Amino acid sequence: MIQKAIAVLFFVSQIVFAQTLDETAQALGRRVAARIPAGTAVHLSGRNLSSLSNSDLAVAQRAIDRALRRRTPRQAPVAEVRLTLSESPREFLLIVEIRREGERAVEMASYRPPAVVTANLPTLERRLLWEQDRPILDAMPVQDRLLVLDPEKVTVYLRRSGIWEPASTRDLDLPPARDPRGRLLLDAESLRVLAPGLSCRGAWQPALDLNCENQPGEFEGGPGASHFTPARNTLETEGWPVFYSYARLGTAARPLHLLSGLDGRVHLYNQDQRPLAVIDDWNSDFAPACGGQVLAAKASTRAGLDVVTAYRIVDGRAVETSEPAEFPGSITALWPMPGGALAVCRTAPSGRYAAYSLTLDCSR
Repeated sequence: MIQKAIAVLFFVSQIVFAQTLDETAQALGRRVAARIPAGTAVHLSGRNLSSLSNSDLAVAQRAIDRALRRRTPRQAPVAEVRLTLSESPREFLLIVEIRREGERAVEMASYRPPAVVTANLPTLERRLLWEQDRPILDAMPVQDRLLVLDPEKVTVYLRRSGIWEPASTRDLDLPPARDPRGRLLLDAESLRVLAPGLSCRGAWQPALDLNCENQPGEFEGGPGASHFTPARNTLETEGWPVFYSYARLGTAARPLHLLSGLDGRVHLYNQDQRPLAVIDDWNSDFAPACGGQVLAAKASTRAGLDVVTAYRIVDGRAVETSEPAEFPGSITALWPMPGGALAVCRTAPSGRYAAYSLTLDCSR
């Protein structure tokens, strides 16, 4: 009996270069689409055999998926399309294998990430503001005063002879939470204190005066008006996934939204809430900074310590724009502040909490 031979066609396209990973994948996707007849359903999968991150694989896979998207009948024939990220000594390779009706074809494209210059990056100026045994939820230096929020109270400190001395205190009845969070919001002489299940309004000068209610208060801490989740350490904005931290990037016409999710990863969305990229190695704490940058915490190379670094998001990738500032423990809070951010660190091994101001030279 003569077995019927299966035809195998192997095509390798000309290797091309494009400016970004998304553009490279889009161009590759168009060539792959040209090889698949109309009326064919496409099953797309991907694997990463390179030193690029899985978020890069997701960027490339989404771009190819857009190029292959089509209307097909229910009983349409199927083409199996597999994207592989690989690399050579000189560049990264995007390899797409197409299998349909016993035939096999391969399309390839090369990608070279833009060179990142790390020399002479500006430093993050770190300045210790306050230390205490109780957790620090937020702190804010303003004029000759320092406001500190912890799970029990708000305290206003006054600097005398170079030393912070308590001037006034307001006890708070915060609902119990395993991992408490809170926010201080100042505007001229007015003050808002926000925490899960608590909202306070009042003034911080000439004397601390607050009226509190056991209900969530909204603030601009997310893609829209946001509030802390009751009895949780997360934030909520209507129509968006629950998140820990948020930064708005891009332009007014084409905003980008950066959210740290419950899955332990940071997600980038476009203005239509479509996922664009994932950052895997940041902690859940980050804060927007000047010039479209983000100050983000991540684990240091030294065990038990964290660093905070300034980044720009370029083609879905986090590109460092400052030298990392190392802290003597783990970052427990990172809030935006004029000129930079407020970072709270739980110091190892003492377990004391320390609040630092972080400032970035935005002219560079």
